[in-house]
Amino acid sequence: MEIKPPGIRCNVVLSDEMLQLKLEQYFKNADFVAVTCSPGPLEPDKTDCYAVPAGMMRDLLYPENRPKMWLPVIVYGSHFFLAEAYSLGCTDFIKEPWYPEELDARVRRSCTTMPVVRGTRILMHGLTVGSCHGETRLKANELKVLRVLLRCMGQVVSRDTLYYTIWNCLPQNPSRVVDMHVSSLRKKLLSVLPGNNDLISHIRGQGYLLE
Repeated sequence: MEIKPPGIRCNVVLSDEMLQLKLEQYFKNADFVAVTCSPGPLEPDKTDCYAVPAGMMRDLLYPENRPKMWLPVIVYGSHFFLAEAYSLGCTDFIKEPWYPEELDARVRRSCTTMPVVRGTRILMHGLTVGSCHGETRLKANELKVLRVLLRCMGQVVSRDTLYYTIWNCLPQNPSRVVDMHVSSLRKKLLSVLPGNNDLISHIRGQGYLLE
């Protein structure tokens, strides 16, 4: 059977030579995930995600240290670091001891569950949305609208559906609140997906379409 080239590159930051050997042996014939081990993080254009020890998570996850390119960061270490790692915005956490099979599964999950819009992976943490092109901070209602449009990508979503998403009820009178949120969202997403002015289309008499 022909082996397909890896679809995801993962940079594992570690100093344990024995673990590095195990990872290299496991992933050398992988058909989807390719792992590169290094003592420090590679440049963002050389990987699709990071797996870093808990002691180094602040170097990647603190806002002032976060790489310009938004990438998933998987933290591994003692369970004592779990709460802090998630509060800083890690994508996933692996409790020690762990094995190559678990890393393989976590990398696949972290990268393949990220929304892909026009060929670009989108990462969301709190109210912040980012990609390899940049990031933006949304309002809570804008994020609700974006999540619905992403979930229904390629399908028209009615104004009433989006209104219900925001207010948890249907509009009693004609309202432009949905149009205002979509307009603001469309402008903010240009910093995440530059050049995509037509990302969210208005379908007259039906609703909005993200494609």
